[in-house]
Amino acid sequence: MAEIFTATVVSSEPAGLGFHMVVAEVRVPFAALPGQWGAFHTDLPNPEKPGQTLRRAWSFAEIGTSRFRLFVATVGPATRWLAARSPGDTLSFTGPWGSRFRLDDGDGPVGFFAAGSGISPIGAMVDACIARGRRARLLWETPSPSMLERVEAWKTAGVHVEVAPRLHPQPDGATWWLAGDGARLDEVESVFSPTPERIERFYTPKPAMQATA
Repeated sequence: MAEIFTATVVSSEPAGLGFHMVVAEVRVPFAALPGQWGAFHTDLPNPEKPGQTLRRAWSFAEIGTSRFRLFVATVGPATRWLAARSPGDTLSFTGPWGSRFRLDDGDGPVGFFAAGSGISPIGAMVDACIARGRRARLLWETPSPSMLERVEAWKTAGVHVEVAPRLHPQPDGATWWLAGDGARLDEVESVFSPTPERIERFYTPKPAMQATA
């Protein structure tokens, strides 16, 4: 049975147009790699499995040995439940999971395309590139730029960052990772020609993002 971790919510705040940011502190040392995710337990009943509660997978947007950040689109009961957590509340989860969508150990230039909440795993990968001194480019499609201090920190560290409701990417020879809205990734995948291991699709309703189509 997977180990269940507990974390205490440090902050919980809206991030604009249907997105929410939660920072939590883990009670025991916790190690996750950029691109990995946790399976979080809610106290909501699971309509498909009577007697069980809903569990949802959310990628770690920022990872430390004692805390993590989640950036989610509040489009369903579980994400709305997460957005309703307050500082001091407890989160339970298993993980980290995900051995496929992870930044490799190379040293060549890399590019990241994030659609909406795809910035969650992508942001952790950008942090890793900065720590390793690896040249990186980030394209983030979002109707509501958030995490502005973090975005500016990426730019200051030398990452080429573009943030807009709709971007028109062009291949540039870098190795690319894609994450976020599955329908949008289906549209741009051929531009980048990444391997399946470098794509993480989130198939959820996206009222905020659809408004910018």
